[in-house]
Amino acid sequence: MTVWRHYVMSAAPGKEDAMSDALKHLASKVRPLAGCEGIEWGRDAENPAEFVFIEAWTDADAHKAASSQLSKDDFGPMVACLGGPPAGRYVIVTQKI
Repeated sequence: MTVWRHYVMSAAPGKEDAMSDALKHLASKVRPLAGCEGIEWGRDAENPAEFVFIEAWTDADAHKAASSQLSKDDFGPMVACLGGPPAGRYVIVTQKI
């Protein structure tokens, strides 16, 4: 069963483009980890400072196990761009069409 780890985060003022670059960097570190099925991210159409980052995983346990394989340096560029704490949740994928 696929699960998504869904994050919503806001970039600090003036850090919107840097956030996009930071998420690309983070995706390159997460994508090769065992259990990761893919990553997508984008900006809100009405608020370009707000980003959605979605990781697809074989299950929540794979996501939790993979997080220990990442370093603070992998998250550093993203953390430096944040305008506040990100919101995250697991979403169970019930159907793929």
